[in-house]
Amino acid sequence: MLQLGCWNINGFSSQKLNDINCSKFDIFGIVESWTHGESSISFKNYTCFHQPGIKKKGKRGRRSGGIILYFKNEFKKSNAIIKIAQSKNYIFIKLDKDKCGLTHDIFLGCVYINPRAKSVCPENDKIFDSLSSLVNKYSELGKVIIMGDCNSRTANLIDYIELDETDYHQNSEGKSNLPTNYTSDLILPKRNNLDPEINEQGRMLIDFCIESKMRILNGRIDGDSLGFHTYYCPRGSSSIDYFLVSEDIFHEFVYLHVFPPNELSDHSLLWTGLKNNSNYIYSQINNNINTKDCDLLPGKYNLESGSREKFVEAVQDSKLLIDQFLLEVNNPEMDINNLSENLSNIILDSANKTFNFRPFKGKRKKKKGKQKWFNGNCKFFKRELNNLGSRLQQHPNNHDLKTSYHQLRREYKKLLKDTKKKFITDIIDKLDSLHEDNPKLFWKTINNLKKNTNREENPIPLSEMSNYLKKLYEENNTDLDISKIEIENINNKHLDYAFICKEVRDGIKKLKKNKQPGIDLIYNEFLLYGKDLLLLPIVNLFNRILSSGKFPDAWNLSWSSDFNAQCNDVPTLNAHVKDHIIYYPVKDLSASVVSTELNVIPELIEF
Repeated sequence: MLQLGCWNINGFSSQKLNDINCSKFDIFGIVESWTHGESSISFKNYTCFHQPGIKKKGKRGRRSGGIILYFKNEFKKSNAIIKIAQSKNYIFIKLDKDKCGLTHDIFLGCVYINPRAKSVCPENDKIFDSLSSLVNKYSELGKVIIMGDCNSRTANLIDYIELDETDYHQNSEGKSNLPTNYTSDLILPKRNNLDPEINEQGRMLIDFCIESKMRILNGRIDGDSLGFHTYYCPRGSSSIDYFLVSEDIFHEFVYLHVFPPNELSDHSLLWTGLKNNSNYIYSQINNNINTKDCDLLPGKYNLESGSREKFVEAVQDSKLLIDQFLLEVNNPEMDINNLSENLSNIILDSANKTFNFRPFKGKRKKKKGKQKWFNGNCKFFKRELNNLGSRLQQHPNNHDLKTSYHQLRREYKKLLKDTKKKFITDIIDKLDSLHEDNPKLFWKTINNLKKNTNREENPIPLSEMSNYLKKLYEENNTDLDISKIEIENINNKHLDYAFICKEVRDGIKKLKKNKQPGIDLIYNEFLLYGKDLLLLPIVNLFNRILSSGKFPDAWNLSWSSDFNAQCNDVPTLNAHVKDHIIYYPVKDLSASVVSTELNVIPELIEF
């Protein structure tokens, strides 16, 4: 489902976008942004096209209009969206059907048309002609969607030609008054509208829809079957914000939600869903990522909950399993992978009897943080205002309800302003008194104010990081300057001899405590605690691996997780990876024993 949204924001603010939770949209348009060319309009995880607002020469105050069209970064990475047209009143983009999982190429326009009474835009009368020309052009290449604030009140005017499939439009000679290449309009659900008024721009919008075969989505589908008002002010309310779609794709829209009025803007946010190949765009971007490789470990053992003595007792209870393993390990028909798994199970069974295992819980969605000055009184007023807004949406002609809503809205905005001002004043007074009396508390207060609770996004994309980690150890290291003598030392006859218990025991003693385990969840402490009982099984497993020349597949697995390192380049990433490498104690024990015997660095040992 492609999530589309549109909102007359009454002045751009990133805080407004966060409050309304615009991150749920794949594409959303902002009109009346009142922004200029150098405005900061970035929004996390989104790319945008920007049309600044206009300002009459010699006039003071804010700008008028302004359009921002946001779309998620995934579309940019695959070049699924390109900008094809832009003017003071609209921005048009093209959505590639193959890259977005659509049945047609979609030409999406975000539009703002000034009220006819305004003289800010002299070419206001020509806007619909320009839109009609663009729609006719794009309709030959795909399908068209237009969203935005048209300042057009259309009541229940019909946006198509009625009875055009009958002889109703024939002249006195029995010939049709319609063009010869005319195709009959599709029969669509009746459009409802709670706004009974019609203005001149409303008639122009209806004429535009009939001429270009565009259909109004408002008041026709689930979520807005009544045709809710989209604009609320103390003088009244109306329906002036629309979604217009090509009639051929009308039934591909599942719903249209009109949000209730709120304190952020006089206009309601419109939200619709267009059918497409679900998650198509994301699967195309991340198709090289194996999600299983990115899963967290199932949990971890609390080593403080047990002791060495209890672990040794648990291993002793598994003596029958150990004896059975010693018989199997010398059987040439037994698979190396099964043997490795059996030994791991013996160790983990003992650990389960000794230590508490704490499974990792899934990441909980963090609640959206509020401003420190946003107290309980503000929360109460906001809740009451939202309740009144929902009731006003259902009964827009209720005069008492309208008066109560706008009065409470004014009081709420004043409360926010006063509460924030008082909070800042109290902080300043507190800092003045603490500067000399309690410097420690003074700096603690400063640090609390400076603390940023927003988690920064990792600048390296997940796909790039995953590919980097996969290739990290695949390529042969050709930078090592190994002389012939060193090669002879590595390939000496020591490798032809079996491991002995003393070598493995010395290797276990060198294992460090408090190290992160690998995917097998075997801690170094498990080998250190149970070395007397586990020594013989480990030695036999190493010798079996040596004689077979095959490494267990499980020892070649790797695991990685997002460690939130702020690394912007590959060298920095490589440094962080080395600090977070995950290994297998049993595997590294074998490498350590061999390297000790050969007196070479472990990095030169490859199995």
